[in-house]
Parts: sequence; structure tokens; C-alpha cells
Amino acid sequence: MISKAIYKSISRIIVMLLILSIAGVISCGRVNSPSAVISDIPADEPAVPVPPPAGELPAIEKIVPKNNCVYDGVFLDEDTITSSKIDTFAAISGKTPDIILKFLAFQAMGTSGGFPMSEATTVSDKGSVLFIKLEPWSWGGADDDSFSLEKITAGDFDGRLASFAESAASFGKPLFVSFGHEMNASWYPWGGDPELYKQAYRHVHDLMSLYATNITWVWNPNVSGDAIGDYYPGDDYVDWVAADGYNTEDYGISWQSAEQLFDPMIDELESYGKPVMIGETGCDANNTYDEVIRKPNWLYSAVGWLVNKKKSDGSDNLIKAFVYFDFDKTEDSAVKKWAISSSEAKIKYNQAFTDNSSYFKGIDP
Repeated sequence: MISKAIYKSISRIIVMLLILSIAGVISCGRVNSPSAVISDIPADEPAVPVPPPAGELPAIEKIVPKNNCVYDGVFLDEDTITSSKIDTFAAISGKTPDIILKFLAFQAMGTSGGFPMSEATTVSDKGSVLFIKLEPWSWGGADDDSFSLEKITAGDFDGRLASFAESAASFGKPLFVSFGHEMNASWYPWGGDPELYKQAYRHVHDLMSLYATNITWVWNPNVSGDAIGDYYPGDDYVDWVAADGYNTEDYGISWQSAEQLFDPMIDELESYGKPVMIGETGCDANNTYDEVIRKPNWLYSAVGWLVNKKKSDGSDNLIKAFVYFDFDKTEDSAVKKWAISSSEAKIKYNQAFTDNSSYFKGIDP
């Protein structure tokens, strides 16, 4: 169904054209006095294209996990995804990752939709699937309201979202997409308002589903923050559920295993009846001992726990995918050494994949 906000956006465009025509400001296909019309839609936001008739859309193509199987993934860095970067990480784990993660801010999408076609093709050529996390901001911190949930729900950015979806459809292969991940935490501007978040999520989902049938939607809270249930947009809007969590002793937090990080939330995620993913995880290292002893052991035990965690009825493994954040970055003036960089860490990560190789059966891109 087309949401009310999408109808509102289309109706707004029609009304604007009628006003312009009556005022006689449209001449020879040009708008001579655009300032005569007041709108909260950005001036350079493209018009919402007419979606194809439902009968002309390809069959819905979702990513469905295999039994007794886990898809491994990685976030490489903040620059362009390249084949060589994928190969470099594959040398650590001993296999090409099934999932490659990319963060895409609304600002970076621009007014043309900004679907990363070249990177998606690179990932697909490697036999992997691209996971895009759509972030409604301009990288301005928790108070950044440039792409607020209110504006999204009102349809102000439908042009770029529809353009993104059209390009995703033309790519033609399955994708993971999330909207506003970690919405239950306080560090992103889209967090803290469950009802408004759900409205915006549903709007984005409904709009993009008019153009693309190859998107697998991931709802992705964080292990820290508000109770997640209030932010759940509904079964019809979610294909996979995920949780993000990192092991760091910064901020006075104790060292935690992957099981300690995720187990409290995993049972709740299972209750939604959707495939479960670890959307992001990583292990910090604050000193040499961490880098050569504790972090390597954390990585080995984390992979073992992730692949062997069973559903409550014991019928299958529960966690069907995970993404490792293999990139060091500075947050709040503290360096987070998430990357698997020491030889000891690389050996242990590789060993974890070798010892659990029966679960890593590959993904169908």
C-alpha cells in the first residue's frame, strides 16, 4: 500500500503545478518565478517518479538463510569498497565474506538517490551481498535534524529515496537494507522517539517497495539503550532482525564476551520469528596484552558462540549472520582498535573459521 505521506507528497506536487499554471509563471517549460511557491521540500529534491505498475515489478526476492548455516560479513572502512580490500580481509578469515557492509547517510545520497552501483557490482562479483545502512543525517551528531524523522514522514526526501530504490531495482540482485539502525540508543538523531521512528521507517519501506522488490529489510537496534520492542515497526516491514554490540573497556565498561554482549537481547529478537543477525560487532584493544592475548581469544570464542547458538527449540542455529567491524576509528577522543590487525588476532580469527567450517556454506548473491 502507498502510505498517506507518499500520497501527501504526490498531492503537494500536483497542487504546486496547478498554482504555478494559474499564476502564469510557467512559460515554455520553465518556471520563471520559483520563489512564488513556498515548500518545505528541498529546492533541489527531485520529483517523485511514477512507480511501475505492480504487475510489472519482478517477483519479490528476499534473502532467506540456509539451515545450519551462518553468513559472515565485514565492514572494511569508510572509503569505497574495492575488490582488493575484500581479498585482503578474505585472507584473514580464509574465505570471501558473504556480506559487505556500507553506511550511507542521506546527505551522501544527494538528490539523485546515491545508490552505490559500482560498489554493489564489485561485491556481487565476489559472490557476496551488499548490506546498506541508510542513515538519516548529515554526520552532525545527535542534534543533527537536517533529515529529521518528521521531514522523512512528511515526504520531504521521497525523491532521493525513490531514486535510490529505482537504482537498487536496476541492480537486480538481492540486498540487505536497514533504516536508522541503533534507534533505541541516544547517539543518533533518529533515536529516542519510538512512535515517530516507526512512522518514518514504514514510510521509507512503503515508498521504496513501490520500486524495488530485491531489498531484504533489516531492523537493527543496539544492545544498549531503550527497550527495543517499542521501536519495532511490525512484521510486515521487517525481514530480518539484528543487534549491534561492541566489546570495549572505554567509558568504564567491563570486558565482555560476545555471549555476554548479545545473549540478553538475542532471546527477544528470536521472539519476532525472523532470521537473526549481528548487524555489527567488534573487539577493542587498549594495550599490547589486549592486542596479542585477550582480543585474539575474544575473536575465536565469539565466532564459536555465534555459529553454535541454538534456537530455543534446538531445531537450528539461531544467529544466521554477523558483520565484523574491521576498522579503527576515534570516538569521543578515544581510539577504538576494532580492526583485526595483530598476527595473533588474525591467526585466531582464521582458526575460528576453520574449526567451524561446516557452518560457512556461502550465500547466493
